[in-house]
Amino acid sequence: MRKERIVTYDAVLTTRPLERDAVDVVLQGLEASPFAPKLVSSHEPIKLAYERERALGFLPGRSILLKGRGNAAAQIIGKHPKVAMHNGVTLEADGVASWMPQLTLNTMALLDGDFACVHVSGPSELQALSGSSFWRRLSRDSDHLALGLETRWLQLGLPDPMWLMVFGKPYIELIGREVLRRAPVARVIENASYVGWQLTDSLEDVVKNHEAVATARERVRNHIAPEFWERTAAGSPKVPRFPLEGRSYDTAADLVRLRQIRARDDERQR
Repeated sequence: MRKERIVTYDAVLTTRPLERDAVDVVLQGLEASPFAPKLVSSHEPIKLAYERERALGFLPGRSILLKGRGNAAAQIIGKHPKVAMHNGVTLEADGVASWMPQLTLNTMALLDGDFACVHVSGPSELQALSGSSFWRRLSRDSDHLALGLETRWLQLGLPDPMWLMVFGKPYIELIGREVLRRAPVARVIENASYVGWQLTDSLEDVVKNHEAVATARERVRNHIAPEFWERTAAGSPKVPRFPLEGRSYDTAADLVRLRQIRARDDERQR
């Protein structure tokens, strides 16, 4: 029997170093939100009582793992020294976390992010998200998919449209600010460093008005050329050249290998 679960996920990716002052502001935002950090560590298991100075003490060089109210979890992730990957902040919280999108936008602006997103995963989205490189089932009896927004998967193209998607400078330069701001969505959020899309009026629509979300998703998918999307890009997807150090995934052979990895992972979870 599948375990029915609804989870809100977010991710913000940036090429900026995660310096102490910026991470301090991120932590203050989490403290002021319903996330409410309770435990902290730089590795599993997460058992230390949360204090902001304790969390900041893991910098530089280590990630910060946080547990919040309920099953809420967060990671503040530093770069791997040998692989081209973004720094970033990821969150997850049970239910429809209506507080999360604004926190995501704040973090995106603070870190001058390349890409960010918020979406709700649950039974209503299982079919729509299945088969994407960015979503994976964590166990065979799970009724939701977990978000795994990683630099390597962005080399395959953009993920399927999520309820909130925020495009930083690399994507503005690649796709064009005017194209992004003319997207057929409920709301466009824009400043000097990013353009964001909100598919519908409410995050709750993902679970309560799935038909409206599916319709909005299809309109957005048709607004951007197929070669930008992971599911429809054939051969050589159009992706940004992120200013990252280390081993990158950008050759044709790499793309084939990445797709094989994801297909194998999907098969294991069926």
